[in-house]
Amino acid sequence: MKSHCLVLLMFCSMVAMPCLAGSAGEKPPELAAASLQGEGKILSPEAQAVLDAQKAAIEALKKGDAEFFRRTLTDDFTAIVTTGDMAGKDDFVEGVAGLHGKDLRFYDFKVLPLNENAAVVTYNAVLPGEGARYQHLSNVWVKQGDQWKLKFQQSTPNLWSLGDI
Repeated sequence: MKSHCLVLLMFCSMVAMPCLAGSAGEKPPELAAASLQGEGKILSPEAQAVLDAQKAAIEALKKGDAEFFRRTLTDDFTAIVTTGDMAGKDDFVEGVAGLHGKDLRFYDFKVLPLNENAAVVTYNAVLPGEGARYQHLSNVWVKQGDQWKLKFQQSTPNLWSLGDI
């Protein structure tokens, strides 16, 4: 149970420290953070690709698909969970299978492009079980070759909601 909670917490805080692959003189893409909740915002192709990668990760988490995360997390992946503890790729992948069938809800996605090879996706989550049920998450995605990989995640408890449990 503890490893399942750790994985869930890690996923919810997975991407917040990208490996910025640009030089100091590079101009970031001309994209603003885009809210994706209901208003049909048009995203750039890069931002849409990152959002698609994030949504695929969420679906894989709901299915307990550990193999997806072996392929999708960078080798140096780091997560900071709501307790402040840190975890790596192996810890995260190990706990994914136990989340299959859980009622995981994610919403209010925003994409903040950093450059053409890195972006932050922020969103909110409502999670079952022990620990912080309501969370704000930040994930850092980096482009390696033609694939978007999850490099970092940070989960922050949504303190105003903790008393609602």
